[in-house]
Amino acid sequence: ELISSSSQYVTSNNKIKFIPEDRDILICLSDVHMGLDTGKTLMGEYNPQVAEKFFDNYLNQIDEIIKTHQVRNAYVALLGDAVNGVIHFTTQLENNEGLIRQIQHVSELVAHFLYEISKRVTRVYVNDVGGNHSRFGKKDETLRIDRADSLVPWFAKAKLANVENIEFLDCCKYDPTIAYFNICGLQFLLCHGDYDSCDASGVQKLVMMVGEVPYGIVIGHNHATKYDEISGVKVIQSGTFATSGSDYCIKRRLSGNPSQAVAIIDRSRSEERRVGKECRS
Repeated sequence: ELISSSSQYVTSNNKIKFIPEDRDILICLSDVHMGLDTGKTLMGEYNPQVAEKFFDNYLNQIDEIIKTHQVRNAYVALLGDAVNGVIHFTTQLENNEGLIRQIQHVSELVAHFLYEISKRVTRVYVNDVGGNHSRFGKKDETLRIDRADSLVPWFAKAKLANVENIEFLDCCKYDPTIAYFNICGLQFLLCHGDYDSCDASGVQKLVMMVGEVPYGIVIGHNHATKYDEISGVKVIQSGTFATSGSDYCIKRRLSGNPSQAVAIIDRSRSEERRVGKECRS
């Protein structure tokens, strides 16, 4: 048996065999809505303390996935709406934390989350986009670049400065609303979803804007996990921690369990453009 210089493949009798280091993991973290307090509703209960438990539960499930698939590197996509924000009067009524405290609270949790993942893999890559709930003002009176979400990775980067195997990919952005990962040679665009729709028209407009056809698009905003393929582009939609107990969701009869999306990308199959996927509740 001969091991190639890249240590990615073991060859025997002119055949390529899989070894554990061939797999990377894409971890979505979307729509935490820190600060939201729905109280006890028919759709369950959500508040900052419940959010903390969901972080722990998600980390435990990620640990299980990493061990099962023998993952090498982790790519963490912060997909926006980390805070519930103050974008509407009704949103403010449902908060039990002010905006500054929301930012502080979720930043601590995300930094801890990234640190724990770094102990389980060889290297962690982090990228982020802003969401609509983190606006500092009304929709038509705020620039797209002014999002509280951008403070979360800024804090985490400073907090984790001495952790050598965590890298924040600040340069891998087309715009604060469009970022990207290159995982095993496959290009993934990251968007929150408030400016993009998960249909043929939405995919086409996004692809035309960035000037390239990605392998996949990773998105949040819609509070449900979904995997789809549109015009040959994979779409991975991540969910929310915040259940469906908010005033907005109940009024519109929107229901669903708290969930996030995770994908396993197989390096040895990247030339065949295949990806495995998992959605966890």
